[in-house]
Amino acid sequence: MPEQDDGTITLPEVIVVGDPDQTPTTIADWFAEGFFFGWNHQTGMPEAPAPLDQPFLEAYFNGVAAARSKRDDFDQFQGPAIGPDVGGQPLDEFERGFREALEDLFHEEDKHIEGETTLEIAPGPGVP
Repeated sequence: MPEQDDGTITLPEVIVVGDPDQTPTTIADWFAEGFFFGWNHQTGMPEAPAPLDQPFLEAYFNGVAAARSKRDDFDQFQGPAIGPDVGGQPLDEFERGFREALEDLFHEEDKHIEGETTLEIAPGPGVP
């Protein structure tokens, strides 16, 4: 993971700011802690990791719920779907037509010289 000097770690669609080794201090930190727990423990019962004020506790449990929801979506994802055939000509016919249309552009005839003469290299000075 690329890490910048300011402690920001950039993940796909998520930016985590702070030091993961420090105790969470903000509501966003507690949400991230809950998200981490919810993603990694799908069936575990979340418990408040410390006595927290109401906004911090809500953020933690909201993070757990958000992660579990996204993890369910992630686990059920089967990859991109290919939709119904929209018609058109088959690929091999298209490629053949494409090659034929561009053949004149890329076609070069080999130039043959009739009656080629052979060149003889004279020996250099001092060679018998």
